[in-house]
Amino acid sequence: MLVILEQRALVLDAAFLLDLDHPAINAFCATWRKGLRRVWGVPYCTHSSLLPVMSSYLPLLDELCRRTALFIKRCLESDSPIVSTVARYGIYYGRMNSHLGRNAFFCCSRYDVTDVLSVTRHVVSHYVN
Repeated sequence: MLVILEQRALVLDAAFLLDLDHPAINAFCATWRKGLRRVWGVPYCTHSSLLPVMSSYLPLLDELCRRTALFIKRCLESDSPIVSTVARYGIYYGRMNSHLGRNAFFCCSRYDVTDVLSVTRHVVSHYVN
């Protein structure tokens, strides 16, 4: 299953296309955890907070948030003025009407930071632990 986790990079690289606050994301993450339990042969009642410790990976939702925040950061810091302007508008002005703005808000509220640029692997790891 961890090989699948490492090979799913292509799917997770498209995480910015997902609405992270959508209920289907939580259902997908729950199904992922159930699959991990089954593959590893651990009891189904194993607490979900133990799975990241056992795998040494972030939980799936946190990995999605981290990758989305990294994508937003790259857009904001892009050399292309069109990309950076559209990203800046979507986050700072469009907010909840913008897909990028909704995801930025979700990440900031999840990790209790004020700026999406603050969402790093260290911040996410600290939140998880």
